[in-house]
Amino acid sequence: MGVALDEPTAHGRKRISHEDGDAAPEMPAGGWLPEHRAALLPHHPLTKRRYTIPTTVIQHAYRASRERVYARHTGLIFIGKTRYGKTTCAKAIRQYLLEEFPHIHVIVVAARSTLRPVAGHAYRVILESVKHVCAARADATLLLRNVVADVETALAAKGGDHFVMILDEVNLFGDEDIVSLLELGNLLELRGITMTVISFGQPGVAQRITSLQQQNKQQLIARFFRRPKSFVGCTGVDMLRDVLTYLDTGSEWPEGSGWSYTEFFFPQAYQRGFRFHRCAELIWQEMSAAMPDAEDGLNMEAITMTIDWLFLSLHRFDNEQFVLEAKDIQNAIDVSDLSWGS
Repeated sequence: MGVALDEPTAHGRKRISHEDGDAAPEMPAGGWLPEHRAALLPHHPLTKRRYTIPTTVIQHAYRASRERVYARHTGLIFIGKTRYGKTTCAKAIRQYLLEEFPHIHVIVVAARSTLRPVAGHAYRVILESVKHVCAARADATLLLRNVVADVETALAAKGGDHFVMILDEVNLFGDEDIVSLLELGNLLELRGITMTVISFGQPGVAQRITSLQQQNKQQLIARFFRRPKSFVGCTGVDMLRDVLTYLDTGSEWPEGSGWSYTEFFFPQAYQRGFRFHRCAELIWQEMSAAMPDAEDGLNMEAITMTIDWLFLSLHRFDNEQFVLEAKDIQNAIDVSDLSWGS
Protein backbone atom coordinates (compact mmCIF):
# COMPACT_ATOMS: atom_id res chain seq x y z
CA MET A 1 0.00 0.00 0.00
CA GLY A 2 1.38 3.44 -0.92
CA VAL A 3 1.96 6.24 1.50
CA ALA A 4 -0.87 8.75 1.63
CA LEU A 5 0.56 12.06 0.46
CA ASP A 6 -0.93 15.28 -0.75
CA GLU A 7 -0.72 15.87 -4.48
CA PRO A 8 2.50 17.65 -5.52
CA THR A 9 1.91 21.38 -5.55
CA ALA A 10 3.44 24.58 -6.92
CA HIS A 11 7.18 25.08 -7.43
CA GLY A 12 6.68 24.65 -11.19
CA ARG A 13 5.67 20.99 -11.23
CA LYS A 14 2.70 21.84 -13.42
CA ARG A 15 4.83 24.03 -15.68
CA ILE A 16 7.93 23.79 -17.81
CA SER A 17 11.05 24.09 -15.68
CA HIS A 18 14.40 25.57 -16.64
CA GLU A 19 17.87 24.49 -15.57
CA ASP A 20 19.78 26.51 -13.01
CA GLY A 21 21.80 29.35 -14.47
CA ASP A 22 19.46 29.90 -17.42
CA ALA A 23 17.47 32.84 -16.11
CA ALA A 24 16.57 35.59 -18.54
CA PRO A 25 18.26 38.98 -18.36
CA GLU A 26 16.73 41.32 -15.78
CA MET A 27 13.33 42.65 -16.83
CA PRO A 28 13.43 46.28 -17.99
CA ALA A 29 11.63 48.90 -15.92
CA GLY A 30 8.84 49.10 -18.46
CA GLY A 31 8.39 45.33 -18.63
CA TRP A 32 9.09 42.95 -21.49
CA LEU A 33 8.05 44.30 -24.89
CA PRO A 34 7.79 42.59 -28.30
CA GLU A 35 10.91 44.40 -29.52
CA HIS A 36 12.96 42.63 -26.83
CA ARG A 37 12.40 39.19 -28.36
CA ALA A 38 15.25 39.34 -30.89
CA ALA A 39 17.85 40.01 -28.18
CA LEU A 40 16.35 37.35 -25.92
CA LEU A 41 16.21 34.62 -28.57
CA PRO A 42 19.80 33.29 -28.06
CA HIS A 43 19.12 32.97 -24.33
CA HIS A 44 15.80 31.16 -24.62
CA PRO A 45 15.76 27.72 -22.88
CA LEU A 46 14.42 26.11 -26.06
CA THR A 47 17.24 27.63 -28.11
CA LYS A 48 19.75 26.27 -25.58
CA ARG A 49 17.78 23.01 -25.11
CA ARG A 50 17.71 23.51 -21.36
CA TYR A 51 14.11 23.00 -20.38
CA THR A 52 12.01 20.15 -19.05
CA ILE A 53 8.37 19.52 -19.78
CA PRO A 54 6.61 17.77 -16.87
CA THR A 55 5.20 14.96 -19.02
CA THR A 56 2.82 12.36 -17.68
CA VAL A 57 5.75 9.93 -17.42
CA ILE A 58 7.84 12.37 -15.36
CA GLN A 59 4.91 13.19 -13.09
CA HIS A 60 4.21 9.49 -12.46
CA ALA A 61 7.90 8.84 -11.78
CA TYR A 62 8.02 11.72 -9.34
CA ARG A 63 4.95 10.51 -7.45
CA ALA A 64 6.54 7.09 -7.02
CA SER A 65 9.87 8.63 -5.99
CA ARG A 66 8.47 11.09 -3.47
CA GLU A 67 6.49 8.25 -1.88
CA ARG A 68 9.72 6.32 -1.31
CA VAL A 69 11.47 9.41 0.01
CA TYR A 70 8.61 10.35 2.32
CA ALA A 71 8.50 6.82 3.74
CA ARG A 72 12.33 6.69 3.94
CA HIS A 73 12.41 3.46 1.95
CA THR A 74 15.75 2.32 0.61
CA GLY A 75 15.30 2.16 -3.13
CA LEU A 76 13.33 2.28 -6.37
CA ILE A 77 14.26 1.49 -9.97
CA PHE A 78 12.78 2.55 -13.30
CA ILE A 79 13.61 0.48 -16.38
CA GLY A 80 13.27 1.80 -19.93
CA LYS A 81 14.87 1.89 -23.35
CA THR A 82 17.64 4.29 -24.28
CA ARG A 83 16.67 7.84 -25.29
CA TYR A 84 13.27 7.55 -23.64
CA GLY A 85 14.04 10.49 -21.34
CA LYS A 86 15.36 8.75 -18.23
CA THR A 87 18.23 11.20 -17.69
CA THR A 88 15.90 14.18 -18.09
CA CYS A 89 13.50 12.57 -15.64
CA ALA A 90 16.31 11.99 -13.13
CA LYS A 91 17.24 15.67 -13.18
CA ALA A 92 13.60 16.72 -12.89
CA ILE A 93 13.02 14.46 -9.89
CA ARG A 94 16.03 15.98 -8.14
CA GLN A 95 14.67 19.48 -8.70
CA TYR A 96 11.19 18.56 -7.50
CA LEU A 97 12.46 16.74 -4.41
CA LEU A 98 14.61 19.71 -3.40
CA GLU A 99 11.60 22.00 -3.73
CA GLU A 100 9.25 19.77 -1.76
CA PHE A 101 11.72 18.37 0.82
CA PRO A 102 14.18 21.21 1.56
CA HIS A 103 15.97 19.33 4.36
CA ILE A 104 17.14 16.36 2.28
CA HIS A 105 20.38 16.17 0.29
CA VAL A 106 19.84 15.02 -3.31
CA ILE A 107 22.42 14.33 -6.01
CA VAL A 108 22.27 12.82 -9.50
CA VAL A 109 25.01 10.28 -10.24
CA ALA A 110 25.75 9.02 -13.76
CA ALA A 111 27.02 5.45 -13.39
CA ARG A 112 29.77 4.16 -15.64
CA SER A 113 31.42 0.82 -16.17
CA THR A 114 35.03 -0.30 -15.77
CA LEU A 115 36.98 -2.88 -17.77
CA ARG A 116 37.66 -4.78 -14.56
CA PRO A 117 36.34 -4.51 -10.99
CA VAL A 118 38.07 -1.67 -9.12
CA ALA A 119 37.71 -1.21 -5.38
CA GLY A 120 35.98 2.07 -4.59
CA HIS A 121 34.83 2.68 -8.17
CA ALA A 122 31.27 3.55 -7.10
CA TYR A 123 32.55 6.00 -4.47
CA ARG A 124 34.77 7.70 -7.04
CA VAL A 125 31.84 8.11 -9.43
CA ILE A 126 29.72 9.62 -6.65
CA LEU A 127 32.44 12.11 -5.75
CA GLU A 128 32.93 13.03 -9.41
CA SER A 129 29.23 13.79 -9.72
CA VAL A 130 29.59 16.54 -7.10
CA LYS A 131 32.99 17.68 -8.43
CA HIS A 132 34.74 16.69 -5.20
CA VAL A 133 38.45 17.53 -5.12
CA CYS A 134 39.31 14.10 -3.73
CA ALA A 135 37.56 12.07 -6.46
CA ALA A 136 40.90 11.06 -8.01
CA ARG A 137 42.13 9.23 -4.92
CA ALA A 138 42.92 5.55 -5.37
CA ASP A 139 42.29 4.24 -1.86
CA ALA A 140 38.75 2.85 -1.57
CA THR A 141 38.53 3.47 2.18
CA LEU A 142 39.50 7.11 1.79
CA LEU A 143 37.00 7.53 -1.05
CA LEU A 144 34.24 6.10 1.14
CA ARG A 145 35.18 8.43 3.99
CA ASN A 146 35.06 11.39 1.61
CA VAL A 147 31.58 10.41 0.40
CA VAL A 148 30.30 10.09 3.96
CA ALA A 149 31.90 13.37 5.04
CA ASP A 150 30.45 15.19 2.01
CA VAL A 151 26.95 13.86 2.74
CA GLU A 152 27.22 14.73 6.44
CA THR A 153 28.40 18.27 5.66
CA ALA A 154 25.58 18.87 3.17
CA LEU A 155 22.93 17.59 5.57
CA ALA A 156 24.32 19.54 8.51
CA ALA A 157 23.89 22.74 6.50
CA LYS A 158 20.24 21.83 5.88
CA GLY A 159 19.48 20.45 9.31
CA GLY A 160 18.48 17.12 7.76
CA ASP A 161 19.32 13.43 7.99
CA HIS A 162 18.15 11.99 4.66
CA PHE A 163 20.40 11.45 1.62
CA VAL A 164 18.82 10.68 -1.78
CA MET A 165 20.98 9.43 -4.63
CA ILE A 166 19.41 9.41 -8.10
CA LEU A 167 21.49 6.90 -10.04
CA ASP A 168 21.31 7.09 -13.82
CA GLU A 169 22.32 4.12 -16.02
CA VAL A 170 22.63 1.78 -13.05
CA ASN A 171 23.07 -1.05 -15.57
CA LEU A 172 26.66 0.18 -16.06
CA PHE A 173 27.57 -0.62 -12.46
CA GLY A 174 28.90 -4.09 -11.67
CA ASP A 175 27.88 -6.23 -8.72
CA GLU A 176 30.90 -4.96 -6.77
CA ASP A 177 29.67 -1.40 -7.22
CA ILE A 178 26.20 -2.30 -5.96
CA VAL A 179 27.79 -3.90 -2.91
CA SER A 180 29.70 -0.64 -2.37
CA LEU A 181 26.39 1.25 -2.35
CA LEU A 182 25.09 -1.21 0.24
CA GLU A 183 28.14 -0.58 2.41
CA LEU A 184 27.70 3.18 2.03
CA GLY A 185 24.06 2.95 3.09
CA ASN A 186 24.96 0.84 6.12
CA LEU A 187 27.69 3.26 7.22
CA LEU A 188 25.39 6.26 6.85
CA GLU A 189 22.70 4.44 8.82
CA LEU A 190 25.15 3.99 11.69
CA ARG A 191 25.62 7.76 11.64
CA GLY A 192 21.89 8.41 11.78
CA ILE A 193 21.43 9.15 8.07
CA THR A 194 18.89 7.42 5.83
CA MET A 195 19.93 6.73 2.24
CA THR A 196 17.39 6.28 -0.56
CA VAL A 197 18.57 5.30 -4.04
CA ILE A 198 16.33 6.01 -7.03
CA SER A 199 17.79 4.25 -10.08
CA PHE A 200 17.22 4.40 -13.81
CA GLY A 201 18.43 1.62 -16.07
CA GLN A 202 18.02 -0.06 -19.42
CA PRO A 203 16.09 -3.32 -19.95
CA GLY A 204 19.22 -5.41 -19.32
CA VAL A 205 18.81 -4.63 -15.62
CA ALA A 206 16.11 -7.29 -15.53
CA GLN A 207 18.80 -9.91 -16.21
CA ARG A 208 20.88 -8.45 -13.37
CA ILE A 209 17.97 -8.88 -11.00
CA THR A 210 17.50 -12.48 -12.12
CA SER A 211 21.21 -13.14 -11.61
CA LEU A 212 21.10 -11.68 -8.10
CA GLN A 213 18.10 -13.89 -7.30
CA GLN A 214 19.98 -16.97 -8.49
CA GLN A 215 22.93 -15.96 -6.29
CA ASN A 216 20.55 -15.50 -3.36
CA LYS A 217 21.63 -11.88 -2.94
CA GLN A 218 18.24 -10.83 -1.64
CA GLN A 219 19.65 -7.93 0.36
CA LEU A 220 20.86 -6.18 -2.79
CA ILE A 221 17.53 -6.75 -4.50
CA ALA A 222 15.62 -5.44 -1.49
CA ARG A 223 17.81 -2.35 -1.25
CA PHE A 224 18.07 -1.34 -4.90
CA PHE A 225 15.95 -3.46 -7.28
CA ARG A 226 12.68 -4.11 -5.48
CA ARG A 227 9.51 -3.76 -7.56
CA PRO A 228 11.05 -2.35 -10.77
CA LYS A 229 8.81 0.07 -12.64
CA SER A 230 8.59 0.47 -16.40
CA PHE A 231 9.67 3.79 -17.91
CA VAL A 232 7.92 4.36 -21.22
CA GLY A 233 8.21 6.93 -23.97
CA CYS A 234 5.43 8.89 -25.59
CA THR A 235 2.82 6.18 -26.06
CA GLY A 236 0.19 7.99 -28.07
CA VAL A 237 -1.08 11.15 -29.68
CA ASP A 238 -2.83 12.23 -26.47
CA MET A 239 0.48 12.28 -24.58
CA LEU A 240 2.10 14.21 -27.44
CA ARG A 241 -0.78 16.68 -27.33
CA ASP A 242 -0.11 17.22 -23.62
CA VAL A 243 3.54 18.00 -24.39
CA LEU A 244 2.57 20.52 -27.05
CA THR A 245 -0.05 22.07 -24.75
CA TYR A 246 2.69 22.81 -22.21
CA LEU A 247 4.56 24.69 -24.94
CA ASP A 248 1.40 26.58 -25.87
CA THR A 249 0.08 27.48 -22.41
CA GLY A 250 2.06 25.79 -19.58
CA SER A 251 5.31 27.65 -20.15
CA GLU A 252 6.56 31.17 -19.56
CA TRP A 253 9.86 32.77 -20.51
CA PRO A 254 11.21 35.21 -19.62
CA GLU A 255 9.63 35.28 -16.20
CA GLY A 256 7.05 38.01 -15.89
CA SER A 257 6.55 38.33 -19.65
CA GLY A 258 3.41 36.22 -19.86
CA TRP A 259 4.79 34.72 -23.08
CA SER A 260 4.50 30.99 -23.54
CA TYR A 261 7.14 29.31 -25.67
CA THR A 262 4.76 29.26 -28.63
CA GLU A 263 3.85 32.92 -28.22
CA PHE A 264 7.52 33.91 -27.85
CA PHE A 265 8.52 32.28 -31.15
CA PHE A 266 5.28 32.84 -33.10
CA PRO A 267 3.67 36.00 -31.67
CA GLN A 268 1.64 36.93 -34.76
CA ALA A 269 0.36 33.42 -35.38
CA TYR A 270 -0.36 32.98 -31.67
CA GLN A 271 -2.48 36.12 -31.57
CA ARG A 272 -4.53 34.71 -34.43
CA GLY A 273 -5.13 31.44 -32.58
CA PHE A 274 -2.33 29.15 -33.77
CA ARG A 275 -1.46 26.44 -31.23
CA PHE A 276 0.91 23.52 -31.71
CA HIS A 277 -1.29 21.13 -29.73
CA ARG A 278 -3.86 21.34 -32.49
CA CYS A 279 -1.24 19.82 -34.80
CA ALA A 280 -0.58 16.83 -32.53
CA GLU A 281 -2.15 14.26 -34.84
CA LEU A 282 -0.20 15.52 -37.85
CA ILE A 283 3.11 15.51 -35.94
CA TRP A 284 2.39 12.04 -34.54
CA GLN A 285 1.53 10.71 -38.00
CA GLU A 286 4.70 12.02 -39.61
CA MET A 287 7.00 10.92 -36.78
CA SER A 288 5.42 7.47 -36.57
CA ALA A 289 5.97 6.98 -40.30
CA ALA A 290 9.65 7.90 -39.95
CA MET A 291 10.47 5.87 -36.84
CA PRO A 292 10.85 2.08 -37.34
CA ASP A 293 9.96 1.24 -33.71
CA ALA A 294 7.01 3.63 -33.41
CA GLU A 295 4.65 0.79 -32.46
CA ASP A 296 6.31 0.87 -29.02
CA GLY A 297 5.83 4.63 -28.76
CA LEU A 298 8.08 7.53 -29.68
CA ASN A 299 11.16 8.20 -27.60
CA MET A 300 11.27 11.61 -25.94
CA GLU A 301 14.60 12.53 -27.50
CA ALA A 302 13.06 12.21 -30.95
CA ILE A 303 10.06 14.31 -29.95
CA THR A 304 12.16 17.01 -28.29
CA MET A 305 14.61 17.32 -31.18
CA THR A 306 11.79 17.50 -33.72
CA ILE A 307 9.84 20.10 -31.78
CA ASP A 308 12.96 22.18 -31.12
CA TRP A 309 13.74 22.30 -34.82
CA LEU A 310 10.16 23.25 -35.70
CA PHE A 311 10.39 26.25 -33.39
CA LEU A 312 13.90 27.29 -34.35
CA SER A 313 13.52 26.87 -38.11
CA LEU A 314 10.01 28.20 -38.59
CA HIS A 315 9.79 31.19 -36.24
CA ARG A 316 11.21 33.49 -38.93
CA PHE A 317 8.11 32.70 -41.03
CA ASP A 318 5.76 33.85 -38.30
CA ASN A 319 2.75 35.73 -39.62
CA GLU A 320 -1.00 35.84 -39.10
CA GLN A 321 -1.55 33.12 -41.73
CA PHE A 322 1.09 30.72 -40.41
CA VAL A 323 0.15 27.03 -40.79
CA LEU A 324 2.23 24.01 -39.82
CA GLU A 325 2.50 21.64 -42.77
CA ALA A 326 3.56 18.02 -43.13
CA LYS A 327 6.66 19.04 -45.09
CA ASP A 328 7.80 21.18 -42.15
CA ILE A 329 7.63 18.19 -39.83
CA GLN A 330 9.36 15.92 -42.34
CA ASN A 331 12.17 18.46 -42.69
CA ALA A 332 12.55 18.66 -38.88
CA ILE A 333 12.79 14.86 -38.72
CA ASP A 334 15.38 14.77 -41.51
CA VAL A 335 17.52 17.53 -39.99
CA SER A 336 17.35 15.88 -36.56
CA ASP A 337 18.59 12.62 -38.16
CA LEU A 338 15.94 10.57 -36.39
CA SER A 339 14.63 8.41 -39.22
CA TRP A 340 17.48 5.90 -38.83
CA GLY A 341 15.83 4.43 -35.76
CA SER A 342 14.60 5.07 -32.22
